[in-house]
Amino acid sequence: MTAAVPSRLEAGIIVNELDRMIAFYCQALGLRPVDDRSFASGTRIVELGAGSSRVKLNRPEPPPTVPPHAGRHREALGLRYLTVVVADATAVHERLDEDRWAGLEPLRESPSGLLFFVPDPEGNWVEVVQPVA
Repeated sequence: MTAAVPSRLEAGIIVNELDRMIAFYCQALGLRPVDDRSFASGTRIVELGAGSSRVKLNRPEPPPTVPPHAGRHREALGLRYLTVVVADATAVHERLDEDRWAGLEPLRESPSGLLFFVPDPEGNWVEVVQPVA
């Protein structure tokens, strides 16, 4: 069997405080809203985009009762972080540092480029990377 080649990859995040999450991903990381849907159940899904990539922030109704995973991005198996590629990781890091963002890790160089990790408002880890030119 030949696998179909996907046209893009999307990530979904179940959220509690939708407005706070939208502000973080748009204002701190530069994503932009591309779709906003509300359902009869009360669920609301806001899609944020960067190029052809999408992050779907999903605020279900009724809200989930199972707590989120615990620990830092390297402390457990499974899907642990989302990577956002930016043109200037230093500027993004400085903006978060000025806002005294809790959990902001130091900016560092790696073979992939300049990067850092930061938790979003609900504790999901985000890797911010400025690729090697």
